[in-house]
Amino acid sequence: MTHRAGRRVFQMLAAALLLAGWSGGAAPVQAAEPVSVGIVGSISDAPFYIAQAKGFFAAEGLKVTTSNFNSAANMIAPMGTGELDVGAGAVSVGLYNAIARGVAIKIVADKARNSPGYSYSSILVRKALVTSGKVKSFADFKGLKVAVSGPGITDLSTIDQAMRQGGHSIDDANLVYLGMGQHVAAYANGAIDASLTAEPSTTRILDQGTAVRFASVASFYPNQQTAVVLFSEAFMKKRAVAEKFMRAYLQAARYYNLALKDGHYYGARGDEAVDIIAKYSRVKDKALLHRISPNAIDPNGQLDMHSLATDLAFFVREGWVKNPDLLKQAVDLSFVTAAAKQLGVASAKP
Repeated sequence: MTHRAGRRVFQMLAAALLLAGWSGGAAPVQAAEPVSVGIVGSISDAPFYIAQAKGFFAAEGLKVTTSNFNSAANMIAPMGTGELDVGAGAVSVGLYNAIARGVAIKIVADKARNSPGYSYSSILVRKALVTSGKVKSFADFKGLKVAVSGPGITDLSTIDQAMRQGGHSIDDANLVYLGMGQHVAAYANGAIDASLTAEPSTTRILDQGTAVRFASVASFYPNQQTAVVLFSEAFMKKRAVAEKFMRAYLQAARYYNLALKDGHYYGARGDEAVDIIAKYSRVKDKALLHRISPNAIDPNGQLDMHSLATDLAFFVREGWVKNPDLLKQAVDLSFVTAAAKQLGVASAKP
């Protein structure tokens, strides 16, 4: 055999081996499954950041890409068409009405809640109103200009719960719709009297000295489910991939829980969690992150169904959602239950 013929045989053999899916005895490399995730870029997206940074997604054979949205409501359309696999954010009137119309999005896991000791949302009141004695209790909230981040969201149910502590309802408040970031300036110029504000804006306002923390949400509405994880119908049909995603997500949620102590990020793991959140979220100030009150998340991903039912009942009472039994259609806990069983059920913390 000539040198040229021998080289040709070698090339053909190498090509055959590559087509067979191996080279030099190595096992075939399986391509990672792509998963598209919508986030809002907040600190409560921490489990997604952690799962990415710590390699939990990669270990499950997933290639996760994230896209930032202004709200979970803006994720509904791309999830309905299958362009977006996973969404995350606040439950809203828009979400429930989309599900009622037949858009097969499901609420599948906890993302954030206000639990005792880990209430990242608070009712703030302009400091002058408290020091003057004009506002001493929720009974004094009637007629106040109260800021919430937008219409048709669970924040309105929270305000209703707060007003009821003083014998009123949300109808007795003068609502002002302002994004969380605008609350800081609104207090500085006296444009609002009170607000429902989440971290880190809460700590920034307290640092500014223009308002006081009147009550944490957990003090009057403990364990309110403020944000959830959503799966699209197309993603749920890829059951094996969806279960892999949920396992990685729960591992990250448990890692997050171990980074918390006494209402703050704590210790070496807390430092690492802060580093990850500062890298991936819109909040880059690590010193600020160490001072805020982080949100709680169930280590088994379970939802607070009582809270969801309370908020849905509020939406129905206001006439924004028609079906009071919509949770039966909207929630699917099978993915998170399976993942917790595979990983081992964790103790509830925080």
